Amino acid sequence: MTIRHAKTSDSEFIAYSVADAVGMSNPSAKLMEWMQQLCLSTDTLYSWQNTLIAETNGQPAGSLTLYPGNDYATMRHTTFELIKQAMGQDFSTMDMEALPGEYYLDSLSVRPQFRRQGIGTALLRAGINQATIHGEKTVTLACEPGNEKAYKLYYELGFRRTGTLFIFGENYWKMALHIDDTSHR
Repeated sequence: MTIRHAKTSDSEFIAYSVADAVGMSNPSAKLMEWMQQLCLSTDTLYSWQNTLIAETNGQPAGSLTLYPGNDYATMRHTTFELIKQAMGQDFSTMDMEALPGEYYLDSLSVRPQFRRQGIGTALLRAGINQATIHGEKTVTLACEPGNEKAYKLYYELGFRRTGTLFIFGENYWKMALHIDDTSHR
């Protein structure tokens, strides 16, 4: 398995990965086409520029979208305006997922046939490494309260619950890892 930065040619895979990460089952072709365009943009939350790709034998197996909290508000505004124009849904009043001084791990997804092979763990570790490269000391993410497997994985890597977030119409646990901690290694 290798982990690399995404390229524009990965935009379709990223779109499907984001859809999977947010629990969309069987999204329409039209929606996926629109999401692919969103992923091709350079100024949105789900941009190819904000994504790591895990490959197994040259085949995309998983992805992780991630970005500095300092960039979140601007990218969020652009992303949510595009969502509002395309889908008529307004998410502008939801909680802020990422704050300045944080590095946010967003939309982790592993294709079903590659699950239980350590790919999610490897992507999360690579995300923590990216935070270090960017000089951030705190890495955050959102965890669905009922997703015990994800919670256990995040906990084992050193993430701890710090509060709750109301995002996309659901409550999530906000979890943080302080890079000075050695528990994630």
